[in-house]
Amino acid sequence: MNGRNPSVVIFFPITVGKPKDKSYERVNYEPRVTLCRTACSLGEEMKIPVYQFLKEPIIRKYGEAFYEALDTIAKGEWEETDFKE
Repeated sequence: MNGRNPSVVIFFPITVGKPKDKSYERVNYEPRVTLCRTACSLGEEMKIPVYQFLKEPIIRKYGEAFYEALDTIAKGEWEETDFKE
């Protein structure tokens, strides 16, 4: 083991799942009011969205390009043509 927690722990409260056909991964934010109260309060106070707080584990799992696309979309700084292959 490399001393890092598995992504399921690091991503909390983000959940990752796949549909039955496993054609893609679904990444969802599911707030846990009781378990995440302190972190959510701090995030609101500091005005830090969850995805920015979890930048390192997101990049580790999905890569820098994914994170940059997520950040661009979250900030509303994209155009439909930005992400075409």
